Amino acid sequence: LAWLSEQIVVGTVIAVPDTAASPPAQPIAVLEVESRIRGAAADTLLLYACQFDTPSAIALTPGERMLVFVRGIRRVDGEPLYQFVGAQQGLWRITANGFVESPVLWSRNVPLDETIAAVYATLANGPDELTARRSHFVPLVEAPLVDAP
Repeated sequence: LAWLSEQIVVGTVIAVPDTAASPPAQPIAVLEVESRIRGAAADTLLLYACQFDTPSAIALTPGERMLVFVRGIRRVDGEPLYQFVGAQQGLWRITANGFVESPVLWSRNVPLDETIAAVYATLANGPDELTARRSHFVPLVEAPLVDAP
């Protein structure tokens, strides 16, 4: 996920539009960026449902913290729009006690600081040969790694 992402950030949902009657290409949340691991500086990210998900399939609530792996899908009025990498695989919820619930990597909760360190290590060590040949690969020059905390 890390090498396919244009942005990797920790943030809090600050708004969730009504998606009851929305087609899949509608926004699902506005995420206020708390810290950034990879990508261009931004105060907020506008998140959209993946083409495989309906907006209502991803239940997000204001105040919810998460670590997200996202990539841009298009721009409207100059505003970047982002989708989770790998559909919902790019959405890692953070519990109230600071643990990350990843849908792809761990069967147990892992502390946020350990998760962030693992993501940094993955990116700092460079991609493996197979990853670097993927069509959706995003090199560090295009989405830089922010200095590790």
